[in-house]
Amino acid sequence: MSERLEKVIFRHRLLVIAVFVLGTVVLSWFASGLRIEASFSKLLPLEHPYMQTFTQYRQEFGGADRILVALMVKEGDIFTSEFFADLEAMTGEVFFIPGVDRSRVFSLFTPNVRYTEVVEDGIVAGNVIPANFTADVEGLYTVRNNILKAGILGRLVANDFTGAIVSARLLEFDPGTGNVINTSGSLNDLHSVTLTDDLNATGADLSYVSHVAYWEGSGAPVAHSFSNVGGVLTFDNFPIIPAGEQIVVELTVVLDASPANALGMQFTNTAKWNFGRLIDGVFYEPLPGEWGITQPLTIAAPELVVTKTGPATLGLTMNLGQWGDFGLDVQNIGLSDAWNVTILDRLPDGATGGMCNATPQVLSAQVFAADGVTPVPGKSPLNLDTDFWLSYNGAPTCELTLTMLTAAGAIGPNERLIVTYQTQLDADSQDGATLVNVAGATRWFNGSSSNTNRQTFTRALTDGTVGVLDHQDAHSVTVALYGYFFEKSVENLTS
Repeated sequence: MSERLEKVIFRHRLLVIAVFVLGTVVLSWFASGLRIEASFSKLLPLEHPYMQTFTQYRQEFGGADRILVALMVKEGDIFTSEFFADLEAMTGEVFFIPGVDRSRVFSLFTPNVRYTEVVEDGIVAGNVIPANFTADVEGLYTVRNNILKAGILGRLVANDFTGAIVSARLLEFDPGTGNVINTSGSLNDLHSVTLTDDLNATGADLSYVSHVAYWEGSGAPVAHSFSNVGGVLTFDNFPIIPAGEQIVVELTVVLDASPANALGMQFTNTAKWNFGRLIDGVFYEPLPGEWGITQPLTIAAPELVVTKTGPATLGLTMNLGQWGDFGLDVQNIGLSDAWNVTILDRLPDGATGGMCNATPQVLSAQVFAADGVTPVPGKSPLNLDTDFWLSYNGAPTCELTLTMLTAAGAIGPNERLIVTYQTQLDADSQDGATLVNVAGATRWFNGSSSNTNRQTFTRALTDGTVGVLDHQDAHSVTVALYGYFFEKSVENLTS
């Protein structure tokens, strides 16, 4: 058979060569049209409905890993305090979405959105929304000018100033690593999960108190191991987590009473984890999970500032027999409620007179808003022996003590407890004498008496530290005697 085929080929060798030449020419022509293309779209199943939606809108979004969130006004423009408050909150929400590349979040409120301008002395640059921004007329005008300088009109801000967007990029995760950014759980079974939380890395001084671990679906406890080595918490030996299931670990810590934990300090807590899983029949361990990072936490505690006031209608003077009205203004400048506040008011008593002999009479006591006038809902005027307790010790201490007892007397952030009372000069007060009255908040708590773990805050009463905004203050009153005074004396004329 092969010999016959060989004879045919050689008998018609010119024809065979012509066929090969023609085929080579045709294939070369087709080969000239070949192009190497590894574009993103070539890797996608474009006939899938999800991909069809992507291709329909990709011009608006500019990529498959980009998200845009727009905030639009119904009428007017964006330059209102309400709009900027909402935009700032929305920026924070997008920033903390799991899987978002936080270095590539763009908004009017992110520090990577800046402007530059040429001035006489060179080039000036800054954030579009400055650090000291307040949403008043001047602040909004400054932001409007900065938007124009930054060239972001039409990109982050609508051309007609009717809206603004927050733009973010999603992190690209290798499917082989199995990193989970889906809050509904992983699509794969997870093995050998180990969770680590370093409390020392927060920047605050924290101490571990307790924790619980349970299945998110059923709430049933999850068996695991736990260790705490110098504030580094490790949770491991969890059971296999089936696809779609989640384990929740709730951690309780407490702030230490240390100088590092300053009032108003912000910190974050980061939990790191790794796991193992099968990939194409091969078990890989450890694989990194995406870190969990809390939103910024602020150290909150009640902090009280006391202002002492006295007679105003008498020009800071008092006469014998007159009742003088005095006030105690206790404001909470901290970030949490102040409960069961104790106020100590030390009345003067000395060689030149005082206000010690008469028991002070409380006229009113109530918690008000920051302006000191507007009542706080649910906090009506306080009643003696029900909402607050009073005691007075005469000479030699001459101290009036008030202690708040109920929720109506709790002072919320920026709220003021205002107490007014009246008292009189002692009979031995000398004309022109200056009497100093010192008062202050000496104890309060950060929770109600039902909270056994509440923290106590104590302060000492000294000289009132006039001119310093702190827990105490002093008020001076001058004795001004006027009118007629009669002195009776008895003499024995018979002896």
